[in-house]
Amino acid sequence: MKVPSCLTDKLSKMTFCSAAITDNFLTLFGTEFLYNFVGKHVGFCFIDHIHPDFVEEFKETVLSVAPHTSSRLVTMMRDMDGLYHMIDILITNNNRTLKDEAVRDLTLFNICATEARHIKYTDDINKYKTYLSLYHDYLFDYDVERDSLAIFLYMERRATVLYNSSLAEFHEFVLSHLTASEDINDFKIFYNHLAGAIGDFSCKASLPSLTESFRIDKFQIDGKVMIKYNQKPIVQGILSPADKDCVPFYASREGKDPATSLLNKRACFEYTSDILTIQENRKHYMAIIDIDNFKSINDNYGHLFGDEVISGIANILSNTLNGRGIIGRFGGDEFYLFTNNVEAEDNLRIFLTAARQQIRYTFEKKHPELHVTLSIGVSLYPDDGRTYDELFQKADKCLYIAKSRGKNRFIIYDEEKHGSLQNEDNVLRITANPIEQAEYLAKILADLTITVLKEGASCLSSIFETICSNFEVDGIRIYCGTELKPVYDNGKYKKIPQISHLLTDEKFLKYYNGNNCLLINNLPNFEANSKEFCNSLRENNILGCIGFRFTARDGGDIFFFYDIFNHAIRWNESNKNYLLALSRIIASVL
Repeated sequence: MKVPSCLTDKLSKMTFCSAAITDNFLTLFGTEFLYNFVGKHVGFCFIDHIHPDFVEEFKETVLSVAPHTSSRLVTMMRDMDGLYHMIDILITNNNRTLKDEAVRDLTLFNICATEARHIKYTDDINKYKTYLSLYHDYLFDYDVERDSLAIFLYMERRATVLYNSSLAEFHEFVLSHLTASEDINDFKIFYNHLAGAIGDFSCKASLPSLTESFRIDKFQIDGKVMIKYNQKPIVQGILSPADKDCVPFYASREGKDPATSLLNKRACFEYTSDILTIQENRKHYMAIIDIDNFKSINDNYGHLFGDEVISGIANILSNTLNGRGIIGRFGGDEFYLFTNNVEAEDNLRIFLTAARQQIRYTFEKKHPELHVTLSIGVSLYPDDGRTYDELFQKADKCLYIAKSRGKNRFIIYDEEKHGSLQNEDNVLRITANPIEQAEYLAKILADLTITVLKEGASCLSSIFETICSNFEVDGIRIYCGTELKPVYDNGKYKKIPQISHLLTDEKFLKYYNGNNCLLINNLPNFEANSKEFCNSLRENNILGCIGFRFTARDGGDIFFFYDIFNHAIRWNESNKNYLLALSRIIASVL
């Protein structure tokens, strides 16, 4: 079969990925590479991405695979840019079901991308095998072709670069710190081995500390030369400090959590602090991760299974992050993440979505009634802080926001939405203690009630500001009068939705419940009820809302809408009830 050049000229970044689908072809979960390929972060219909000419063949093959057997199919699959690629799919029927639906496991290989990736991965594998055969302390490599020298620690299956420059810049850097003639002569021997790139060598040298200023460390250096596929050499080796106290704690055995082999709390702190000093011009995400309801998992399934959950989550997080940073464990059910090579927020979201879905799917296979979920708080360096403590405080705050909204979600810090830590009185007091949080919100409700009853409608502007800042609301709309036009609003609306005619439509009003409440957490889910209403919200960048309907003093109707257009939210019962009470009080003075 001749492969058209249009397929080989525009290779997808996806070479290999996997997924699990139902007999209805709904994607239960996929690896990160699949989500990058199709451009979607959540479950989707798999056959929507199969070329129309191959759909029937794909369906027939998937459904015909007998239990405990596999079948293979070569088909054309569409990526996020609308381009079709030749994909080899291994379809396996492991005779598994999920909620009475049969599940098929798919392994996908992008045929046209395999050759190009094979050359790159062959180089990487050979290089990393050489590293691991020599690894002891610090590692280094000098790529002669690129004139790039890197000194690093090999952690989490990838190098954490502590120093990177050309050979000439390294020469200048070291000599600017050395003063003793003996140290200078020893360094020149090491430098000549790098520049010559001829064979194995062993020597001693004094070098400036990579993590502490104004300190000189002595090293035993052992090196080898590896030849790449294009016959260009790379000089590789280890730098063994004569003083073992020079080795960072996070590179030592003591820096590992014994149960998971992840970094422990102290190691995470020291690693993060060093990276923020060394790579201060790059973006880094910090995340604090909790397993939701972990105590109930231990209580209901036993501590041995609880340990299995801890170990499984550690492996999934590490494998999904794939060396683009570190994963740590602070103890119990709390994990830590710090990225080195995740520059874009979209890539972070894809990683977190893929990891959370795989975790849930992994444990549902053993206990279908068990849903293992994570709550995650995230901050970004340097936007949210330049030190470990600053980043940790904001990530920790977002973690508790995630918990307060019902868990099973991640929150990325945004000062405009989540408030400044220095001005905590003006934002919702997020706390791990639900009783303390309820007491705080009850106090806000009482204060606002007194203000409204005392000052009437004249205080509504300040009242709305307080509601927005304390209840994570982005905008408030009130419709009243004979024509039910918007008479009050607060928030940065693109424009106010014109829905007056819907508010008199009995077909639409039936969607309010017995408490005259309309709750919309997800527009697509409500679209079947009223497409016109959802379109009016979507056109004005409103992602969800909660609405209330009351009778005014003149006998007409008053409609309140509390809108979200900066972030996703799932309203919990407490917040809904607080807003219901506030709305009823405000309605009494209109």
